[in-house]
Amino acid sequence: MTLTETKIKTISLNEVAELADLDINQEMYSQTGIFIRRDVSVNDFRDAIKSVEKDIFRLKEVRIFFLKKGDVKYLLNFEEYEIKSSSLVILPPNCVLEIKEVSADAECEIIAVNEAFFESESMVKIFSPLWMQPFIHRLTGDEMDIVEKYFSLIQTLRENSSVNSSKSSLQYLMISFIMNAKSFAEKEKMEDSYSPYKVSIFHRFVSLVGEHYKQQRTVGFYAERLSLTPHYLSALIKQTSGETVMQWINKMVIFKAKELLKEGNLLVYEIADELNFPNPSFFSRFFKKQTGITPFQYQKQNFRDVLPDVR
Repeated sequence: MTLTETKIKTISLNEVAELADLDINQEMYSQTGIFIRRDVSVNDFRDAIKSVEKDIFRLKEVRIFFLKKGDVKYLLNFEEYEIKSSSLVILPPNCVLEIKEVSADAECEIIAVNEAFFESESMVKIFSPLWMQPFIHRLTGDEMDIVEKYFSLIQTLRENSSVNSSKSSLQYLMISFIMNAKSFAEKEKMEDSYSPYKVSIFHRFVSLVGEHYKQQRTVGFYAERLSLTPHYLSALIKQTSGETVMQWINKMVIFKAKELLKEGNLLVYEIADELNFPNPSFFSRFFKKQTGITPFQYQKQNFRDVLPDVR
């Protein structure tokens, strides 16, 4: 296998549908911007993975998973997650996904939302915080009932309305759904740490890191851009997210490094240069400190031509 054969492919829902022989009603999906399926089993997971012929791929659209039964283990943006039954998961667009294991009793419902759905400012505003990191929440019994009703209503509205009225109604319904989902998670947070002001600063900080992480890796730079003192920004980010400013910056650098290593188009010294490290040795030490292994070891262990164990 050559390095260039491992480039991470972006997979759209339309491509998955074509490969897996899935009927998604292309016309309705393209016009409303939303697709829903309520009877996804472990065999569907297996077929989808085999159909794209990759154990790792990038999802083009937003995905909302309502895992009703079973467990799923996967790597999302190269970080490992284990999702238990009764969970709601919202994956941002263009995230890198690698499904490792699905239990035999897995049963879920899925909503896919494409770029055509985000026409209005209100839609962008409600979803954009979720694009910065995945939303994962274990639902209570009452929350399960609420999510089930939302999925049912979304399906009914999509199937029984005209395209023009359906799209507008679906947008408002999805805003309500996401606001409720976020409220589930916020119940577990301290009210002060989730104040609107602090959440706004946090979102702006994460956005800035995404723009400048290659060149700027100091607390002072981001504090200045946000008109805050470094001490206050550090305390705010730690209180709001549970992680420090430097952890967020390093996490962004490591994510991009892993992506480039796994794509296999660049050698380690080229990746070090791409990420603005002074030399390959410095990059290797940084990578090993953050992950426990060297870039070469990470690249070597990920060049394999097998599908994940999906059972």
